[in-house]
Amino acid sequence: MVQKKLCMTKLKNLQLKYSFYCDENFPTPSMKYMKRRGFKVMHCNEMGNLNKSDKWQISFAKKTKSILLTNDFDFVSFKNKGIGLKNTGIILFNSANPLNTNKLIDRLIKYILKTDSQLWGNITSVSSSQIRQR
Repeated sequence: MVQKKLCMTKLKNLQLKYSFYCDENFPTPSMKYMKRRGFKVMHCNEMGNLNKSDKWQISFAKKTKSILLTNDFDFVSFKNKGIGLKNTGIILFNSANPLNTNKLIDRLIKYILKTDSQLWGNITSVSSSQIRQR
């Protein structure tokens, strides 16, 4: 019982700590799934930010102090190109299928709760076989 309460408290803290911004490559059903899980999530469709460049999307995430969620692996090279991730981070999900992405979201949440990993300033790749931060 104590363990479950501790886990729920950690989850609540995680929900309060981060807000998320989804680019156009992130499935809308997965964005809705995260909202149902209690996270603050915006989608570029809702914000009128469709068809903007990757650089523009990360700038918007910084401005709103959100973690960018995407399936677009073009973002992997951002740190190497000197694009800072202060006030943001990037999570790359290796799945375009919303059902698989939802499973990867659950996997990431469990990983963060277990390891206390930091999303700010990092690029986090999530696949069915591994979670990697750079």
